[in-house]
Amino acid sequence: MDVIYTCEVDIEDALFKLSFDEGFYSSPSKPVLLHNHNAYEVHIIEHGEFVFDINSMQVTVSDGDCCVIKPNTYHSKGNTKSDNARKYCFKFEYFTNTNNSFDKSRKTNKFDFLRMSEDVFVSGNCSKSINILKDIKSEMDDLYIGYQTNLKNLSSLLLIDILRGMCCKKISDNNYKHSNLEDSRHAVIDSFFAINYMNDVYATDLADLLSISVRQLSRIMYKYYGLTFKDKLAQIRIFAAKDLLKDKKITISRIAEAVGYNNTKYFTDAFKKNTGETPLQYRNNVS
Repeated sequence: MDVIYTCEVDIEDALFKLSFDEGFYSSPSKPVLLHNHNAYEVHIIEHGEFVFDINSMQVTVSDGDCCVIKPNTYHSKGNTKSDNARKYCFKFEYFTNTNNSFDKSRKTNKFDFLRMSEDVFVSGNCSKSINILKDIKSEMDDLYIGYQTNLKNLSSLLLIDILRGMCCKKISDNNYKHSNLEDSRHAVIDSFFAINYMNDVYATDLADLLSISVRQLSRIMYKYYGLTFKDKLAQIRIFAAKDLLKDKKITISRIAEAVGYNNTKYFTDAFKKNTGETPLQYRNNVS
């Protein structure tokens, strides 16, 4: 999503960079695939219940909860089955101020709690943050004179409230509602293929994500799908290619590249092995 607002906030001897994108205030209507990035991602629930897939577990948060996800952690953006569920979301990074320059490699000791030992921090009773976020949204919507100054001031208050909550509270195991391990693994594997099918990926990549050996992964793949990693990857690539082949304006070589094949002949062979037709035959037979 496109970033709609960013700002820098000085707190003590650290610089924080906040960013808000188009999904800043939303109610996701579709499942969101796993992803990761190098920023902290904050979700604050105004109303309803959201379920986050975070590595090999699920975390459920509801009205008034704040969920902070550690950088470089695979996670979803939170899914909900309720039409009227609403949450706020933004990201932040922080750096230490050293001689009037900000050094990413050094973190101030005052914010050591941000070196989270867990992948996620959850706390409740975030009514103050929610009220600040409502004001931020109002400023973004109205764009009255002075709105940029107000947005920066409000962002400072928001971040301080969240940091105080993280500093003063410890994560409780009660905040986690773990799903069955089998279900979690299945979701992570499905998400891995959905996100990465167009890239050069290997069984070792998925095994590392699940913290298991390649041999264990092979057994799990056969149990879930009756397929090897390589065959499952080809299956989802061909599935994606079928959809693209419906658009006759896209060349077959372009489709091959889009679904992860650098060689058109290799793509054609794989497609025929999976469907019994060449990509061109399939395209001609699509109504």
